[in-house]
Amino acid sequence: MRKQFFRHITAILLFAGVILAISNVFAASSNLTYFKSLDSIRKVMELIKSDYVEDKVDEEQLLYGAIEGMLKKLDDPFTRFMDPKTFQEMQTDTQGEFGGIGILITKKGTFLTVISPLDGTPAAKAGVMAGDKIVKIDGKDVIDIQLDDALKLLRGPVNTKVVITVARDGVKKTFDFELERKIIKVASVKYWLIEPDIGYIRLTQFIQTSSEDIEKALIALEKHGVKSIILDLRNNPGGLLSSAVEVSRKFLPKGDIVSIRGRDSEPSTYSSFFKSHPLLPLIVLINEGSASAAEIVAGAIKDNKRGLLLGKKTFGKGSVQTVIALDDGSAIALTTALYYTPSGVNIHKSGIEPDVEVDLPKYDESKQESYKEAIEKDQAYLQMLKNASITNTETPASYTAELSDGKILINYKDGKTASETYKLSGFVEVPDGLVTGKIENYVANPLDEQLKSAVNLLRSVKVFMPVLAQEQK
Repeated sequence: MRKQFFRHITAILLFAGVILAISNVFAASSNLTYFKSLDSIRKVMELIKSDYVEDKVDEEQLLYGAIEGMLKKLDDPFTRFMDPKTFQEMQTDTQGEFGGIGILITKKGTFLTVISPLDGTPAAKAGVMAGDKIVKIDGKDVIDIQLDDALKLLRGPVNTKVVITVARDGVKKTFDFELERKIIKVASVKYWLIEPDIGYIRLTQFIQTSSEDIEKALIALEKHGVKSIILDLRNNPGGLLSSAVEVSRKFLPKGDIVSIRGRDSEPSTYSSFFKSHPLLPLIVLINEGSASAAEIVAGAIKDNKRGLLLGKKTFGKGSVQTVIALDDGSAIALTTALYYTPSGVNIHKSGIEPDVEVDLPKYDESKQESYKEAIEKDQAYLQMLKNASITNTETPASYTAELSDGKILINYKDGKTASETYKLSGFVEVPDGLVTGKIENYVANPLDEQLKSAVNLLRSVKVFMPVLAQEQK
Protein backbone atom coordinates (compact mmCIF):
# COMPACT_ATOMS: atom_id res chain seq x y z
CA MET A 1 0.00 0.00 0.00
CA ARG A 2 2.81 2.42 0.88
CA LYS A 3 4.45 1.81 -2.52
CA GLN A 4 1.12 2.52 -4.17
CA PHE A 5 0.76 5.69 -2.10
CA PHE A 6 4.14 7.02 -3.14
CA ARG A 7 3.42 6.05 -6.74
CA HIS A 8 0.39 8.38 -6.55
CA ILE A 9 2.53 11.12 -5.04
CA THR A 10 4.98 10.64 -7.90
CA ALA A 11 2.11 11.08 -10.37
CA ILE A 12 1.20 14.39 -8.74
CA LEU A 13 4.80 15.53 -9.03
CA LEU A 14 4.84 14.44 -12.67
CA PHE A 15 1.66 16.40 -13.32
CA ALA A 16 3.21 19.42 -11.66
CA GLY A 17 6.30 18.98 -13.81
CA VAL A 18 4.18 19.03 -16.95
CA ILE A 19 2.60 22.32 -15.90
CA LEU A 20 6.04 23.63 -15.06
CA ALA A 21 7.39 22.72 -18.50
CA ILE A 22 4.47 24.38 -20.28
CA SER A 23 4.91 27.54 -18.23
CA ASN A 24 8.65 27.64 -19.06
CA VAL A 25 11.00 28.17 -16.13
CA PHE A 26 9.91 29.82 -12.90
CA ALA A 27 12.18 32.24 -11.05
CA ALA A 28 13.97 30.77 -8.05
CA SER A 29 11.63 32.40 -5.52
CA SER A 30 8.59 31.18 -7.45
CA ASN A 31 10.01 27.67 -7.50
CA LEU A 32 10.27 27.69 -3.73
CA THR A 33 6.61 28.70 -3.31
CA TYR A 34 5.61 26.20 -5.95
CA PHE A 35 7.20 23.20 -4.26
CA LYS A 36 5.90 24.28 -0.85
CA SER A 37 2.41 24.00 -2.36
CA LEU A 38 3.19 20.49 -3.56
CA ASP A 39 4.40 19.64 -0.07
CA SER A 40 1.01 20.79 1.27
CA ILE A 41 -0.75 18.32 -1.05
CA ARG A 42 1.51 15.52 0.19
CA LYS A 43 0.85 16.41 3.83
CA VAL A 44 -2.93 16.49 3.33
CA MET A 45 -2.87 13.05 1.74
CA GLU A 46 -0.74 11.70 4.60
CA LEU A 47 -3.11 13.21 7.21
CA ILE A 48 -6.12 11.61 5.51
CA LYS A 49 -4.31 8.29 5.41
CA SER A 50 -3.26 8.41 9.07
CA ASP A 51 -6.09 10.28 10.86
CA TYR A 52 -9.32 10.20 8.82
CA VAL A 53 -12.10 8.46 10.76
CA GLU A 54 -12.65 5.81 8.08
CA ASP A 55 -9.73 3.46 7.72
CA LYS A 56 -10.53 2.49 4.14
CA VAL A 57 -9.34 5.31 1.95
CA ASP A 58 -8.93 4.95 -1.82
CA GLU A 59 -5.62 6.73 -2.35
CA GLU A 60 -5.97 6.64 -6.11
CA GLN A 61 -9.27 8.51 -5.92
CA LEU A 62 -7.68 11.08 -3.58
CA LEU A 63 -5.00 11.72 -6.17
CA TYR A 64 -7.48 11.98 -9.03
CA GLY A 65 -9.65 14.31 -6.97
CA ALA A 66 -6.67 16.60 -6.32
CA ILE A 67 -5.85 16.78 -10.03
CA GLU A 68 -9.48 17.37 -11.00
CA GLY A 69 -9.72 20.14 -8.41
CA MET A 70 -6.68 21.93 -9.84
CA LEU A 71 -8.01 21.72 -13.40
CA LYS A 72 -11.51 22.81 -12.39
CA LYS A 73 -10.09 26.03 -10.95
CA LEU A 74 -8.95 26.96 -14.49
CA ASP A 75 -12.64 27.40 -15.43
CA ASP A 76 -12.06 25.79 -18.83
CA PRO A 77 -14.48 23.00 -19.85
CA PHE A 78 -12.00 21.66 -22.41
CA THR A 79 -9.17 21.18 -19.91
CA ARG A 80 -9.94 17.97 -18.09
CA PHE A 81 -8.53 14.93 -16.32
CA MET A 82 -9.06 11.38 -17.59
CA ASP A 83 -8.58 8.34 -15.40
CA PRO A 84 -6.95 5.32 -17.13
CA LYS A 85 -10.27 3.82 -18.26
CA THR A 86 -11.60 7.13 -19.61
CA PHE A 87 -8.30 7.83 -21.38
CA GLN A 88 -8.39 4.40 -23.00
CA GLU A 89 -11.98 5.01 -24.16
CA MET A 90 -10.98 8.37 -25.64
CA GLN A 91 -8.20 6.72 -27.62
CA THR A 92 -10.72 4.21 -28.95
CA ASP A 93 -13.14 6.99 -29.90
CA THR A 94 -10.57 8.83 -32.01
CA GLN A 95 -10.15 5.73 -34.17
CA GLY A 96 -13.58 6.52 -35.65
CA GLU A 97 -15.89 3.85 -34.20
CA PHE A 98 -17.55 3.72 -30.77
CA GLY A 99 -20.79 2.89 -29.05
CA GLY A 100 -23.12 5.68 -28.06
CA ILE A 101 -26.03 7.88 -29.11
CA GLY A 102 -24.17 10.24 -31.43
CA ILE A 103 -23.82 13.60 -29.69
CA LEU A 104 -20.86 15.76 -28.75
CA ILE A 105 -21.30 17.62 -25.48
CA THR A 106 -19.49 20.16 -23.35
CA LYS A 107 -20.10 22.02 -20.10
CA LYS A 108 -21.52 25.55 -20.23
CA GLY A 109 -21.70 26.75 -16.68
CA THR A 110 -23.41 23.96 -14.75
CA PHE A 111 -25.20 22.49 -17.78
CA LEU A 112 -24.25 19.68 -20.13
CA THR A 113 -24.75 21.30 -23.52
CA VAL A 114 -24.96 19.59 -26.90
CA ILE A 115 -22.32 20.93 -29.29
CA SER A 116 -23.84 18.96 -32.14
CA PRO A 117 -25.62 15.70 -32.98
CA LEU A 118 -23.75 13.59 -35.54
CA ASP A 119 -25.49 12.91 -38.85
CA GLY A 120 -27.38 9.65 -39.08
CA THR A 121 -26.96 8.72 -35.40
CA PRO A 122 -29.76 7.92 -32.91
CA ALA A 123 -29.61 11.44 -31.44
CA ALA A 124 -29.81 13.18 -34.82
CA LYS A 125 -32.66 10.97 -36.04
CA ALA A 126 -34.64 11.60 -32.85
CA GLY A 127 -34.33 15.39 -33.19
CA VAL A 128 -31.69 16.32 -30.59
CA MET A 129 -30.35 19.77 -31.53
CA ALA A 130 -27.21 21.83 -31.02
CA GLY A 131 -27.64 23.96 -27.90
CA ASP A 132 -29.93 21.52 -26.09
CA LYS A 133 -29.15 21.31 -22.38
CA ILE A 134 -29.19 17.80 -20.87
CA VAL A 135 -30.67 18.01 -17.38
CA LYS A 136 -31.25 14.29 -16.70
CA ILE A 137 -29.87 10.97 -17.90
CA ASP A 138 -32.10 7.97 -17.16
CA GLY A 139 -33.95 10.11 -14.63
CA LYS A 140 -30.77 11.10 -12.78
CA ASP A 141 -30.18 14.82 -12.29
CA VAL A 142 -26.93 15.68 -14.09
CA ILE A 143 -26.74 19.42 -13.48
CA ASP A 144 -23.15 20.21 -12.44
CA ILE A 145 -21.96 16.66 -13.25
CA GLN A 146 -18.39 16.18 -14.45
CA LEU A 147 -18.18 15.82 -18.24
CA ASP A 148 -16.43 12.44 -18.18
CA ASP A 149 -18.99 11.08 -15.69
CA ALA A 150 -21.79 12.16 -18.01
CA LEU A 151 -20.13 10.41 -20.95
CA LYS A 152 -19.99 7.20 -18.94
CA LEU A 153 -23.75 7.42 -18.31
CA LEU A 154 -24.51 8.03 -21.98
CA ARG A 155 -22.41 5.14 -23.23
CA GLY A 156 -23.25 1.50 -22.73
CA PRO A 157 -23.67 -1.82 -24.53
CA VAL A 158 -24.88 -1.59 -28.12
CA ASN A 159 -28.68 -1.92 -28.56
CA THR A 160 -29.39 -0.84 -24.98
CA LYS A 161 -31.44 2.30 -24.36
CA VAL A 162 -30.83 5.53 -22.51
CA VAL A 163 -33.28 8.36 -21.83
CA ILE A 164 -32.03 11.94 -21.85
CA THR A 165 -34.14 14.85 -20.63
CA VAL A 166 -33.35 18.13 -22.36
CA ALA A 167 -34.21 21.77 -21.91
CA ARG A 168 -34.37 23.86 -25.08
CA ASP A 169 -34.28 27.62 -25.49
CA GLY A 170 -37.71 28.95 -26.42
CA VAL A 171 -39.53 25.82 -25.16
CA LYS A 172 -41.12 26.05 -21.71
CA LYS A 173 -41.15 22.35 -20.82
CA THR A 174 -38.33 19.82 -20.79
CA PHE A 175 -38.85 16.70 -22.86
CA ASP A 176 -37.40 13.20 -23.10
CA PHE A 177 -35.59 11.34 -25.86
CA GLU A 178 -35.38 7.57 -25.56
CA LEU A 179 -32.32 6.61 -27.60
CA GLU A 180 -30.89 3.23 -28.50
CA ARG A 181 -27.10 3.04 -28.34
CA LYS A 182 -25.39 2.08 -31.58
CA ILE A 183 -21.91 1.74 -33.01
CA ILE A 184 -21.30 5.25 -34.28
CA LYS A 185 -19.85 5.41 -37.78
CA VAL A 186 -20.14 8.77 -39.49
CA ALA A 187 -19.05 9.46 -43.06
CA SER A 188 -16.89 12.58 -43.23
CA VAL A 189 -18.14 13.88 -46.60
CA LYS A 190 -21.41 13.51 -48.51
CA TYR A 191 -22.36 15.31 -51.70
CA TRP A 192 -25.31 15.75 -54.05
CA LEU A 193 -26.77 17.97 -56.72
CA ILE A 194 -29.43 20.25 -55.28
CA GLU A 195 -30.15 21.62 -58.72
CA PRO A 196 -28.46 20.73 -62.02
CA ASP A 197 -25.93 23.53 -61.54
CA ILE A 198 -25.77 23.80 -57.72
CA GLY A 199 -23.54 21.34 -55.87
CA TYR A 200 -24.00 20.50 -52.20
CA ILE A 201 -21.20 19.17 -49.97
CA ARG A 202 -21.87 18.11 -46.38
CA LEU A 203 -18.77 17.86 -44.18
CA THR A 204 -19.70 16.20 -40.88
CA GLN A 205 -16.32 16.12 -39.12
CA PHE A 206 -12.64 16.73 -39.81
CA ILE A 207 -10.76 13.44 -39.95
CA GLN A 208 -7.59 12.34 -41.78
CA THR A 209 -9.41 11.59 -45.05
CA SER A 210 -11.64 14.70 -45.15
CA SER A 211 -9.43 16.66 -47.56
CA GLU A 212 -9.17 13.70 -49.92
CA ASP A 213 -12.94 13.15 -49.75
CA ILE A 214 -13.62 16.85 -50.43
CA GLU A 215 -11.33 16.62 -53.46
CA LYS A 216 -13.34 13.68 -54.85
CA ALA A 217 -16.61 15.53 -54.23
CA LEU A 218 -15.41 18.70 -56.00
CA ILE A 219 -14.11 16.75 -59.00
CA ALA A 220 -17.39 14.81 -59.33
CA LEU A 221 -19.54 17.94 -59.02
CA GLU A 222 -17.40 19.89 -61.47
CA LYS A 223 -17.74 17.04 -64.01
CA HIS A 224 -21.51 17.43 -63.69
CA GLY A 225 -21.17 21.09 -64.64
CA VAL A 226 -22.05 22.80 -61.37
CA LYS A 227 -21.75 26.57 -61.37
CA SER A 228 -21.82 27.12 -57.59
CA ILE A 229 -21.21 25.24 -54.33
CA ILE A 230 -22.91 25.02 -50.94
CA LEU A 231 -20.56 23.76 -48.20
CA ASP A 232 -22.56 22.62 -45.18
CA LEU A 233 -20.62 22.81 -41.88
CA ARG A 234 -23.66 22.86 -39.62
CA ASN A 235 -23.39 20.63 -36.55
CA ASN A 236 -19.79 19.87 -37.48
CA PRO A 237 -17.96 19.58 -34.13
CA GLY A 238 -14.49 19.91 -35.64
CA GLY A 239 -11.60 17.48 -35.51
CA LEU A 240 -8.05 17.59 -36.81
CA LEU A 241 -6.35 20.95 -37.34
CA SER A 242 -4.37 19.55 -40.29
CA SER A 243 -7.63 18.47 -41.93
CA ALA A 244 -9.16 21.94 -41.45
CA VAL A 245 -6.13 23.54 -43.13
CA GLU A 246 -6.16 21.13 -46.09
CA VAL A 247 -9.94 21.49 -46.59
CA SER A 248 -9.58 25.30 -46.55
CA ARG A 249 -6.94 25.05 -49.27
CA LYS A 250 -9.47 23.34 -51.56
CA PHE A 251 -11.54 26.53 -51.61
CA LEU A 252 -8.98 29.32 -51.08
CA PRO A 253 -6.65 30.26 -53.96
CA LYS A 254 -4.29 32.07 -51.60
CA GLY A 255 -4.25 33.79 -48.22
CA ASP A 256 -3.92 32.98 -44.53
CA ILE A 257 -6.16 30.32 -43.02
CA VAL A 258 -5.54 30.36 -39.27
CA SER A 259 -2.89 31.27 -36.71
CA ILE A 260 -2.28 29.48 -33.43
CA ARG A 261 -0.96 31.40 -30.46
CA GLY A 262 0.21 29.94 -27.17
CA ARG A 263 1.05 31.84 -24.02
CA ASP A 264 4.73 32.44 -24.72
CA SER A 265 5.52 30.87 -28.08
CA GLU A 266 5.58 32.62 -31.45
CA PRO A 267 2.33 32.34 -33.48
CA SER A 268 2.13 29.59 -36.08
CA THR A 269 0.30 30.62 -39.25
CA TYR A 270 -1.13 28.28 -41.89
CA SER A 271 -1.82 29.62 -45.39
CA SER A 272 -3.00 28.65 -48.87
CA PHE A 273 -0.70 29.38 -51.81
CA PHE A 274 -2.33 28.24 -55.05
CA LYS A 275 -5.69 27.68 -56.74
CA SER A 276 -6.66 24.00 -56.86
CA HIS A 277 -10.24 24.36 -58.18
CA PRO A 278 -12.30 26.90 -60.15
CA LEU A 279 -13.44 29.82 -57.99
CA LEU A 280 -17.15 29.05 -58.11
CA PRO A 281 -19.62 31.11 -56.05
CA LEU A 282 -19.56 29.60 -52.55
CA ILE A 283 -21.96 29.69 -49.60
CA VAL A 284 -20.95 28.08 -46.29
CA LEU A 285 -23.75 27.01 -43.94
CA ILE A 286 -22.95 27.37 -40.22
CA ASN A 287 -24.89 27.17 -36.96
CA GLU A 288 -24.47 26.87 -33.20
CA GLY A 289 -23.14 23.33 -33.66
CA SER A 290 -20.26 24.37 -35.93
CA ALA A 291 -17.15 24.23 -33.73
CA SER A 292 -13.37 24.15 -33.67
CA ALA A 293 -12.02 23.05 -37.08
CA ALA A 294 -15.34 23.98 -38.71
CA GLU A 295 -14.90 27.51 -37.35
CA ILE A 296 -11.36 27.65 -38.76
CA VAL A 297 -12.65 26.94 -42.27
CA ALA A 298 -15.60 29.33 -41.90
CA GLY A 299 -13.34 32.11 -40.57
CA ALA A 300 -10.84 31.63 -43.41
CA ILE A 301 -13.59 31.77 -46.05
CA LYS A 302 -15.09 34.90 -44.49
CA ASP A 303 -11.89 36.86 -43.86
CA ASN A 304 -10.53 36.13 -47.34
CA LYS A 305 -13.88 37.17 -48.86
CA ARG A 306 -14.02 33.85 -50.72
CA GLY A 307 -17.70 33.22 -50.02
CA LEU A 308 -20.68 34.04 -47.81
CA LEU A 309 -21.42 32.50 -44.41
CA LEU A 310 -25.12 31.85 -43.90
CA GLY A 311 -26.96 30.60 -40.80
CA LYS A 312 -26.28 31.31 -37.14
CA LYS A 313 -23.22 32.23 -35.09
CA THR A 314 -20.91 29.29 -34.48
CA PHE A 315 -20.23 27.57 -31.16
CA GLY A 316 -17.00 29.35 -30.19
CA LYS A 317 -14.57 26.51 -29.50
CA GLY A 318 -11.26 27.91 -30.70
CA SER A 319 -8.71 26.33 -28.40
CA VAL A 320 -6.00 23.70 -28.75
CA GLN A 321 -5.85 20.85 -26.25
CA THR A 322 -2.63 18.91 -25.72
CA VAL A 323 -3.23 15.42 -24.34
CA ILE A 324 -0.50 14.50 -21.84
CA ALA A 325 -0.33 10.92 -20.58
CA LEU A 326 0.70 10.32 -16.96
CA ASP A 327 2.68 7.33 -15.68
CA ASP A 328 -0.29 5.46 -14.19
CA GLY A 329 -2.25 5.39 -17.47
CA SER A 330 -4.33 8.49 -16.74
CA ALA A 331 -3.99 11.71 -18.74
CA ILE A 332 -4.90 15.37 -18.88
CA ALA A 333 -6.17 17.37 -21.84
CA LEU A 334 -4.70 20.82 -21.28
CA THR A 335 -5.58 23.94 -23.27
CA THR A 336 -2.25 25.24 -24.56
CA ALA A 337 -3.14 27.63 -27.41
CA LEU A 338 -5.97 29.55 -29.12
CA TYR A 339 -7.07 29.83 -32.76
CA TYR A 340 -7.23 33.21 -34.52
CA THR A 341 -8.80 33.92 -37.92
CA PRO A 342 -6.76 35.74 -40.61
CA SER A 343 -8.20 39.10 -39.46
CA GLY A 344 -7.10 38.40 -35.87
CA VAL A 345 -10.47 37.35 -34.43
CA ASN A 346 -10.16 35.04 -31.41
CA ILE A 347 -12.65 32.27 -32.12
CA HIS A 348 -12.72 30.98 -28.54
CA LYS A 349 -15.96 31.73 -26.66
CA SER A 350 -17.00 34.30 -29.29
CA GLY A 351 -17.63 32.21 -32.41
CA ILE A 352 -17.90 33.31 -36.05
CA GLU A 353 -20.76 35.59 -37.11
CA PRO A 354 -22.56 34.75 -40.38
CA ASP A 355 -22.74 37.27 -43.22
CA VAL A 356 -26.42 36.41 -43.63
CA GLU A 357 -28.29 35.35 -40.50
CA VAL A 358 -31.11 32.86 -41.01
CA ASP A 359 -32.95 31.02 -38.23
CA LEU A 360 -34.31 27.49 -38.29
CA PRO A 361 -37.73 26.69 -36.82
CA LYS A 362 -37.47 25.10 -33.38
CA TYR A 363 -38.43 21.43 -33.15
CA ASP A 364 -40.73 21.49 -30.17
CA GLU A 365 -42.10 18.51 -28.29
CA SER A 366 -45.52 18.56 -29.98
CA LYS A 367 -43.89 17.92 -33.37
CA GLN A 368 -41.47 15.18 -32.35
CA GLU A 369 -43.82 12.30 -33.17
CA SER A 370 -44.66 13.63 -36.62
CA TYR A 371 -40.93 13.98 -37.36
CA LYS A 372 -40.29 10.42 -36.22
CA GLU A 373 -43.12 9.08 -38.40
CA ALA A 374 -41.78 10.93 -41.45
CA ILE A 375 -38.27 9.62 -40.81
CA GLU A 376 -39.46 6.02 -40.40
CA LYS A 377 -41.56 6.20 -43.58
CA ASP A 378 -38.66 7.62 -45.58
CA GLN A 379 -36.33 4.93 -44.27
CA ALA A 380 -38.80 2.18 -45.22
CA TYR A 381 -39.07 3.40 -48.79
CA LEU A 382 -35.33 3.90 -49.11
CA GLN A 383 -34.81 0.33 -47.92
CA MET A 384 -37.31 -0.81 -50.53
CA LEU A 385 -35.33 1.02 -53.19
CA LYS A 386 -32.11 -0.52 -51.94
CA ASN A 387 -33.56 -4.03 -51.98
CA ALA A 388 -34.92 -3.54 -55.48
CA SER A 389 -31.48 -2.61 -56.74
CA ILE A 390 -30.02 -5.96 -55.65
CA THR A 391 -29.88 -8.50 -58.47
CA ASN A 392 -31.08 -11.92 -57.32
CA THR A 393 -31.98 -14.37 -60.09
CA GLU A 394 -33.49 -16.96 -57.75
CA THR A 395 -35.89 -14.64 -55.95
CA PRO A 396 -36.35 -11.59 -58.16
CA ALA A 397 -37.88 -8.55 -56.52
CA SER A 398 -41.62 -8.04 -57.07
CA TYR A 399 -40.96 -4.47 -58.14
CA THR A 400 -38.37 -2.18 -59.62
CA ALA A 401 -37.52 1.21 -58.17
CA GLU A 402 -35.57 4.25 -59.22
CA LEU A 403 -34.78 7.71 -57.91
CA SER A 404 -35.79 10.65 -60.08
CA ASP A 405 -36.18 14.33 -59.20
CA GLY A 406 -36.30 13.62 -55.51
CA LYS A 407 -38.99 10.95 -55.92
CA ILE A 408 -38.86 7.18 -55.60
CA LEU A 409 -40.74 5.56 -58.50
CA ILE A 410 -41.91 2.05 -57.67
CA ASN A 411 -43.23 -0.26 -60.42
CA TYR A 412 -44.81 -3.51 -59.26
CA LYS A 413 -44.42 -6.74 -61.27
CA ASP A 414 -47.49 -8.66 -60.20
CA GLY A 415 -49.01 -8.94 -63.65
CA LYS A 416 -50.99 -5.76 -63.21
CA THR A 417 -50.20 -2.38 -64.59
CA ALA A 418 -49.48 -0.40 -61.47
CA SER A 419 -47.03 2.10 -60.18
CA GLU A 420 -46.55 4.19 -57.08
CA THR A 421 -44.74 7.46 -56.61
CA TYR A 422 -43.51 8.46 -53.17
CA LYS A 423 -41.83 11.80 -52.52
CA LEU A 424 -39.36 11.81 -49.68
CA SER A 425 -40.21 14.23 -46.88
CA GLY A 426 -36.59 15.31 -46.71
CA PHE A 427 -35.83 14.13 -43.18
CA VAL A 428 -33.65 11.30 -44.47
CA GLU A 429 -30.67 11.79 -46.76
CA VAL A 430 -30.47 9.59 -49.83
CA PRO A 431 -27.67 7.05 -49.19
CA ASP A 432 -24.53 7.24 -51.32
CA GLY A 433 -24.36 4.73 -54.17
CA LEU A 434 -28.07 3.94 -54.25
CA VAL A 435 -28.24 4.86 -57.91
CA THR A 436 -25.13 3.49 -59.54
CA GLY A 437 -22.97 5.95 -61.38
CA LYS A 438 -25.03 9.00 -60.50
CA ILE A 439 -24.92 11.75 -57.93
CA GLU A 440 -28.28 11.56 -56.20
CA ASN A 441 -30.41 14.66 -55.96
CA TYR A 442 -30.45 15.91 -52.40
CA VAL A 443 -33.96 16.05 -51.00
CA ALA A 444 -34.01 19.14 -48.82
CA ASN A 445 -35.67 19.09 -45.42
CA PRO A 446 -38.86 21.17 -45.86
CA LEU A 447 -38.03 23.01 -42.63
CA ASP A 448 -34.47 23.85 -43.70
CA GLU A 449 -34.82 27.59 -44.26
CA GLN A 450 -31.05 28.03 -44.19
CA LEU A 451 -30.49 25.70 -47.12
CA LYS A 452 -33.41 27.23 -49.02
CA SER A 453 -31.95 30.71 -48.49
CA ALA A 454 -28.56 29.55 -49.77
CA VAL A 455 -30.13 28.08 -52.91
CA ASN A 456 -32.11 31.28 -53.53
CA LEU A 457 -28.95 33.40 -53.18
CA LEU A 458 -27.10 31.25 -55.68
CA ARG A 459 -30.03 31.44 -58.07
CA SER A 460 -29.76 35.22 -57.82
CA VAL A 461 -26.05 35.03 -58.61
CA LYS A 462 -26.88 32.99 -61.71
CA VAL A 463 -29.32 35.68 -62.85
CA PHE A 464 -27.11 38.69 -62.16
CA MET A 465 -23.70 37.40 -63.28
CA PRO A 466 -24.51 37.59 -67.03
CA VAL A 467 -25.88 41.11 -66.50
CA LEU A 468 -22.69 42.21 -64.74
CA ALA A 469 -20.55 40.58 -67.40
CA GLN A 470 -22.47 42.43 -70.09
CA GLU A 471 -22.01 45.77 -68.28
CA GLN A 472 -18.25 45.23 -68.06
CA LYS A 473 -17.91 44.87 -71.82
